[in-house]
Amino acid sequence: MHQGLYQQLISVKNTTFQNTNKYFKNILGIFISLSFTEILVMTNQPQQSKDKVWEIIIKAHPAYSKAKVAIKEKKFSVALFWLNRLLDNWPESYSICCEHAYVLKQLGDFYESICDLNIAVHFKPKKPQAWCLLGSIYQQMGNN
Repeated sequence: MHQGLYQQLISVKNTTFQNTNKYFKNILGIFISLSFTEILVMTNQPQQSKDKVWEIIIKAHPAYSKAKVAIKEKKFSVALFWLNRLLDNWPESYSICCEHAYVLKQLGDFYESICDLNIAVHFKPKKPQAWCLLGSIYQQMGNN
């Protein structure tokens, strides 16, 4: 009797462990594919390489994929919820700031969108995504 109960508990424990660690398995899968030398090179590189590692980690986060699905389905209020959660964890992420600004633009909140894009431009002034989105917002504001 106890042996059957023990087997059930073990299977429940393993299932729970697998479900809660799916996010970390995604990240580990990304880093396991890298060799030890590549990881050493990445950690000794300037900030630009470290930013790429953080972007990989952020994009493997479940909230990011939920936000992307919501944007694709044009459920912008849902996407805004998930992007706000991501910004709580990574307030200095260029890509999340740009995605957040895009969602705000789609919801008609141009001024808040401009604020997000100004922050993104401050983080990475040479990247074009924020500049293009800023231009489209100003153009749309001028046409209204």
